[in-house]
Amino acid sequence: MNNAGVAKGTFYLYFKDKYDIRNHLIAHKASQVFQAAYSDLLRHPDIHDFEEQVLFITDNILDQFAANHSLQASELGILQKLSYLCSVCRHAGHLHHL
Repeated sequence: MNNAGVAKGTFYLYFKDKYDIRNHLIAHKASQVFQAAYSDLLRHPDIHDFEEQVLFITDNILDQFAANHSLQASELGILQKLSYLCSVCRHAGHLHHL
């Protein structure tokens, strides 16, 4: 906080503790990763099938991890979100082979 020029009291007006700010940062970065994947999907209007869209986004996110080693899947919780998304899709009958 000293390096940022922020008083400790000011910090705690916005965040409960250091874990709270970490969680906010992780959520923000995860949102950026998903948004980048979705934006890339929008540049592929030929992908109409829901299953193919989910696979495209998943592959894109994994490619982002491969290209940027500072992104750690375990820290961002991306794999848990992808797993949840796939289970929801599977339950809805959209994904059969994942």
